[in-house]
Amino acid sequence: MGGWFLDKILVFLIRTVLRDVREVRSWKWNRTEAIIDGSFAPEREYFPYASITYLYMIDGRGTRGPI
Repeated sequence: MGGWFLDKILVFLIRTVLRDVREVRSWKWNRTEAIIDGSFAPEREYFPYASITYLYMIDGRGTRGPI
């Protein structure tokens, strides 16, 4: 049981560090407006998360991206 608990803590810490690194790197990005196209949150996840798709414009062309 102890190994299972440590695995869950490790997964949580890795996800947290990766999210923080992505956030800091994104501070240099150019800002733009976007429209949320859809979202998805899987059920029965031990560490819940949301996946979001959005629409935005680059050089006059519409582009779709995931978060």
